[in-house]
Amino acid sequence: MLATGRYPALARAVHDGTHVDAEESFTTGLDWVLDAVAARLG
Repeated sequence: MLATGRYPALARAVHDGTHVDAEESFTTGLDWVLDAVAARLG
């Protein structure tokens, strides 16, 4: 998709963006989901 040149802003964000640690990203997302479930139950 990026190689087509149809999405220059996305390509720039992907290439110039900061590296995100996969484990940290997963943990953060899991925390958000668990917080939402806890709020719904409470």
